Amino acid sequence: MDINYAAAQHNDLANTYRRNGDIDKAMQHIREALRLKPNYSAAFNNLGCILYSQGSIEAAKNNFQKALRITPMFVDAHLNLANCYASKNQMQSAATHYQAVLQQDPEHQVANFNLGMAYVSEQEHNKVITQFSKVIALESGNIEANYQLGIAYLSLSNSIEAEKYLRIAIELDPTRSEAYHNLAILALKNEQRELALEYFCKTLELNPDNTTAMHMQNALTQQQGIDATPTKYIQDLFDQYADHYDTHVKEKLAYNVPYLLRQAVGSVLQNNNNYKLMKILDLGCGTGLCSIYFCDLAEYIVGTDLASNMLAHAKQRGGYDALCMYDINQAIPAQGSKSQGLIIAADVLVYCGDLNNIFYNCTQTLQTNGLFAFTIETVESEQDDFQLLTTGRFGHSINYIQKLTNKYNFSIELQQDIVPRHNNGTAIVGCLFVLKLI
Repeated sequence: MDINYAAAQHNDLANTYRRNGDIDKAMQHIREALRLKPNYSAAFNNLGCILYSQGSIEAAKNNFQKALRITPMFVDAHLNLANCYASKNQMQSAATHYQAVLQQDPEHQVANFNLGMAYVSEQEHNKVITQFSKVIALESGNIEANYQLGIAYLSLSNSIEAEKYLRIAIELDPTRSEAYHNLAILALKNEQRELALEYFCKTLELNPDNTTAMHMQNALTQQQGIDATPTKYIQDLFDQYADHYDTHVKEKLAYNVPYLLRQAVGSVLQNNNNYKLMKILDLGCGTGLCSIYFCDLAEYIVGTDLASNMLAHAKQRGGYDALCMYDINQAIPAQGSKSQGLIIAADVLVYCGDLNNIFYNCTQTLQTNGLFAFTIETVESEQDDFQLLTTGRFGHSINYIQKLTNKYNFSIELQQDIVPRHNNGTAIVGCLFVLKLI
């Protein structure tokens, strides 16, 4: 019998057994195929598929690479190797091999779709749009492709196209809760609060565990008795926001709170003739913007945040001696009793309603004469200490801050009206405080 023919027979049998779930027999026939024909690329590809199905990704990858060394234009091996890289979140390498497939077969549906998803993972929004437009040209009813096009356009602030494709995704799959969720986000961006509420309600109807939709429903309906923002809401919001946070807050929101806080703290230290290096705790540090302005005062500076992606950017910036993923009321006592000279919270307390625990924890962690510097969004209210606003953030009354200051034995060293940020071109009314623990 011809050796090539015999090897092909064994490889075909291996495929049959693999599809039927008999992996042991499949492996026997692949080994025999490779014994007969050591440079048999199809058998190496087949072996890689078996190993991949068993979770042995590195071994699978090695076999797909062997197949490609023998047959460089082997479409299936390129596709399978790309999937190996994608499973390890190595998206650039995955994209290279999906593109190799498409060079030979431009209409390969799986490669086109998977390449689009690789671009989604890398948040390359323009490439996502180009790629999924190709997918839709091949398969107009592809739900995920339409949805991802909507998300990409939303990320690029193209409201018209975002709404178009998110609506198509819903037409194709009326149970797609995340499409309703993102239509709600889009409506909020366009100041369409009633429409946003409608979409958030639909989101919750389909997915009652969606904490963002629940929180925003509470905010938009002005529910009473809400005294904190859900942790998961904050984590999800800022993990998604992290990659473009710095650019957005500077260019779109005219945000300069870290600078204003540093100027205020410097003024207080100068007035008290107390300029010295100190231990600093930066609550909700985000990407680390405060570290730029406070590094000259820091003997040791710790940044804490709930969002891992924000902490990754803060680490890359390099302004902190330590970074920790903590809730605010975990972060403060974790530093140790009477250990800190300064605690800062730049545009952070807007995600907290009731501030009693934060103030109490600061009294335990600050040294005597230590400073607590923070900003709030202000609300004019003689009855409410704080309010959940329609933005999903909290506003606090000046009277409430003054009551807390007295209750927890602080003195107000500096109080300054500020504009912490802009929202769709409208200045947000806020206030900056520097308190000293007596």
